[in-house]
Amino acid sequence: MAEIDLDTYDPVLYMKTLGLLDDDVTVQTYNSFINKMKGKLEGIDARIADYVENQSESFIDLSDKIGKLGQLVNDMSGTEEKFCDYIQSGLKNNEEIFAKVKYEYNQKVSNIDQKKKSKEELQDVLYISKAVRVLHDQLDKLSADEVVLYYSTSDCVKSGKERNLGSEGDEGNSLNSNFDRNMNSLSKLHKKTQRLRDRKDHNESYLYSIDRIIQESEDVTKRFCHILIKELRELIKSSSFFSSDPKISISLKDSRKVFMILKAFKNLPNCQEYIYRTINNEIIEPELTRLTQQALKSTPSFSFYNKTSSSGDKDFDKSKLPCTIFIQGVSDLVFKGSLKNLVRMCHQTHKGRYRPLSAEVFISGYDIIQNCILDPIQQIFGDKLSFIYSSGISVIFHSNYTSFKQFIKDLVQMGVKDEKNTIKEMMSKFNLQIYFTLVAREIIKTYQDQLKQEFAKGKIEAGENCVSAIVINNIEKLIGEDLFLPEVHDKIIFLCFQIVIKVIQTTKDTLNAKSMSAENLVRILDEITKVEQYLNHDFFDNLIMRLSIESEKTASELTEAVSGQYRELFDTLSSRFDSLNQPCIVAASEKITKRLAENMEKFSQIAGIYRLTNRKAPDTPSEYTELTFNPVKSLTEKEFFSNLSPRLKSLLLDSIFKSSLLYLHKVLSKMLASVTKMNRNFPSSTNPPEEETKTSLLSTNPPNPLYKFMKEGVKNTDYDNICTQIYLDIKELEDQIDELGGSREYEELQNLYSLVPGVIL
Repeated sequence: MAEIDLDTYDPVLYMKTLGLLDDDVTVQTYNSFINKMKGKLEGIDARIADYVENQSESFIDLSDKIGKLGQLVNDMSGTEEKFCDYIQSGLKNNEEIFAKVKYEYNQKVSNIDQKKKSKEELQDVLYISKAVRVLHDQLDKLSADEVVLYYSTSDCVKSGKERNLGSEGDEGNSLNSNFDRNMNSLSKLHKKTQRLRDRKDHNESYLYSIDRIIQESEDVTKRFCHILIKELRELIKSSSFFSSDPKISISLKDSRKVFMILKAFKNLPNCQEYIYRTINNEIIEPELTRLTQQALKSTPSFSFYNKTSSSGDKDFDKSKLPCTIFIQGVSDLVFKGSLKNLVRMCHQTHKGRYRPLSAEVFISGYDIIQNCILDPIQQIFGDKLSFIYSSGISVIFHSNYTSFKQFIKDLVQMGVKDEKNTIKEMMSKFNLQIYFTLVAREIIKTYQDQLKQEFAKGKIEAGENCVSAIVINNIEKLIGEDLFLPEVHDKIIFLCFQIVIKVIQTTKDTLNAKSMSAENLVRILDEITKVEQYLNHDFFDNLIMRLSIESEKTASELTEAVSGQYRELFDTLSSRFDSLNQPCIVAASEKITKRLAENMEKFSQIAGIYRLTNRKAPDTPSEYTELTFNPVKSLTEKEFFSNLSPRLKSLLLDSIFKSSLLYLHKVLSKMLASVTKMNRNFPSSTNPPEEETKTSLLSTNPPNPLYKFMKEGVKNTDYDNICTQIYLDIKELEDQIDELGGSREYEELQNLYSLVPGVIL
């Protein structure tokens, strides 16, 4: 049978050539012919592949013609109008059409096992064999003649023009179209070759043929890759696309060249490694080597870190830490340097600051970040810079961790998926439990030393080193940007509470061990009040702010969650504060009351003023009331007292006034008892007989506190004058108590009035 060029064949003549048509036969219908033809071909397809194993060469000759016959049938389906009349008049009947084909086919398959194989496999063999020969020939011609033929890859890359630029049919469009067509052909070749490779049930002769074809196709691929990689290296060295200078604009031509190279390798299975290897060798490895050496050279001594981090030395610059230097360098390389355009071309994001160069030159399927950045970093961090995962100084650990985490966050915004779990593995090597242990050890040692020095003075003073400042500063440090990590926020919060509890306990121990002045005791109340107010307001707000930075919850949601989670701890602290406040108040009250007692004792002299002096009844408070509450007044004028909460102020003043009034009650009771006893034993000239006493001031009904309102004829005795003076003094003290923040409703105050019932309104 003669070979027919399918590009120029005449379907009817071709069927005659195969012996399927006679000039003088008659057919029934065109559709019957098509259906019968397809039915017979389906029967043939079921056994075609078996010939490949046993009668490959002879059958390929036949199957090639049968394949062309199948193509003929498909072609004829679209040419019904052209051939219908001719075929209808030229065919005999449906059975005779395939008589010759059936006879020849049955002769071939008589000794073949009834195994079923795909027709696609045979087509792959034929396609690959032909494609490999064509590609080899064209690559040879390209190298020899330097002309643009079917597979003119190098010239396609070098042209670098946009697909839609220029007039239709210009050189740029032709080259790019040619390039895309060739890439599709090579990609299809690889897929078919791979399917052949995956088959396990071939005989040895067939496997040999397949291996030879596969080897030839791989040779084509290697030669093709060599051309592209050579061009990529030239672009890396000289093109604006890989320039790190922000002043240089990106050439659209260079962008298109890189895009075409990436697209070419994307269509070649298992060949993207060439791209990654080239980028690593030409860009990544030299830069990472330089950054590693720079980081190692910048490592000061451990004592320097220890000194500067603990003392807050301004010379301590975290940007000079090895990890920060390395990560910042890599970040600049990716986002600002030689890789920025390549990363943006391969890693498109929907939002954020990292946008692709343009939709025209974005290509998916490449993970530059994973293969060219993360994998080398993981190797370096596990080798030369392994010390960044741990540090004996918390601030250094924190800086390393946050620098790396921010870098990863930027990568994630670009759509990095971390399918190899490289990021997860590196992050897991930062042992946050060790970090918290470092933080706790450093903070606890710091504030304990500071408290010890403060309490050793024997005097509580305001200023930057006062108790409240020590506590608040250390807590602020814990939740500050230099130490706080959201990942261990629960442990850090608990440590903050522990600091406060420790301070409360230390203060209580100090109170028990030392005798402090009243002023110091109230200063302690002031310091503890500041801490309590800070915890209830600023601490909580700052904590919510820190947590909201990386949390997806709103501030109100975080507030509610944190309040609920730590409510029990806050309640515990509140009771702890009360347990410290109470002894402070009692101790301060006792000391101030002792000073007041000296003034209270002077009221006992009232009796001497009116006893046997024949003085007139008083109408103003005595001089003893002027200085009675001076210690209290002096205390309330202090700034540290004004800082106390209203509740603590009230508790302290109530304790002072109640205890002092109770003491005054004892003084006055003793004095009045002494006057009464003396009147019995030594009646004075102004003291009326017992029967006249009944008509004195104290016996008037209703009683009147002022002598000038006495009825005419009623005499005022010494005892009356004493009681009136006491009443006036109590009234004055009551007014002073009210002015100083006390209460007129004290029971102790009413008990004082009860000492002089006859003069109470």
